[in-house]
Amino acid sequence: MSTLHLICGLPGSGKSTLAKKLESEHPALRLTPDEWMDRIVGDGYNEEKRTIVETIQYEIAEQALCLGIDVILENDFWSLYKVGKISELEYWKQTLKQTPFSGKEEEVAMEVRKHFATLKAADIISLIPKLYENKYNLAILSNHVTEWVWPFLVHNNLNHFFDPILISSEIKLAKPQPEIFDYLLDTIGYSNKPKSCLFIDDKKENIQVAQWLGMQGLQFKGKDNLEEEFKKRNII
Repeated sequence: MSTLHLICGLPGSGKSTLAKKLESEHPALRLTPDEWMDRIVGDGYNEEKRTIVETIQYEIAEQALCLGIDVILENDFWSLYKVGKISELEYWKQTLKQTPFSGKEEEVAMEVRKHFATLKAADIISLIPKLYENKYNLAILSNHVTEWVWPFLVHNNLNHFFDPILISSEIKLAKPQPEIFDYLLDTIGYSNKPKSCLFIDDKKENIQVAQWLGMQGLQFKGKDNLEEEFKKRNII
């Protein structure tokens, strides 16, 4: 009998790592929407084409299972949730399907909110007051959801350092879409002087878009590296 390994989870929880591990341990077909979007479409945030890709993968998975082939299928509703296309409860409802927690989406949602409301920020936050004291205008542009980001910021006493705080689920756009960078520049009033902005991100593709739009870019590689870069630029 063939087996379907349905991989669900939060962003950054290791879905792809687990899927690849299963692939190496079992003779199974691995289907990952993100990989297909990157290689075929080139834009992981085109929801219309993503829906087509996911539908094709479901069809392939069904056919493979009928042929007796094990399938590893990543099921990621995060891409919809983080741009406000589905609600928090709908995200959990879909993510928890075929798990022991199915039907308990409200309970899980509240537990995750509690987690973010007690999550301690990394030591990088020690640099933020220094920047604020040096009169730099600080903004957040985050691929995330309001229900999780705000409790985290408030718990770590960070929310008052940043203005604006732009979250993809509210804007209904996500990095690296150029439109969300344009939205940022418009909001902070720097559309005509993007070179005055330093955009910091851990993902290279996001940095590249920011630079393409005229901003300075700096890839985050850890607190020590960032502090050194700030000193080179006479920021701190």
